[in-house]
Amino acid sequence: MLCKGFKLRWDDKPLYEAIFNKDNEDNLSSTSMRFIEAVTAHTLGMSYDETWFEIPILSRTYMVATRLGKEWLNNLQEEYAIQKIRK
Repeated sequence: MLCKGFKLRWDDKPLYEAIFNKDNEDNLSSTSMRFIEAVTAHTLGMSYDETWFEIPILSRTYMVATRLGKEWLNNLQEEYAIQKIRK
């Protein structure tokens, strides 16, 4: 993902187009794992380049799963807190 000014881009296309263009097979739905890996690398302070791909696939999988698990748990906690406030 590149940032040019305030415009986020994915594969040289505006990010919103990459996400929402259903006619294009090269949208984020077809590259979602690549996107998830890039976010995970960034979250861990790693470059999403050969450094990332030198890590064995099983280890990268665990890293992604751990990050997604934490996000899922945080979302559940937030949802629970919102439900308690509404009651």
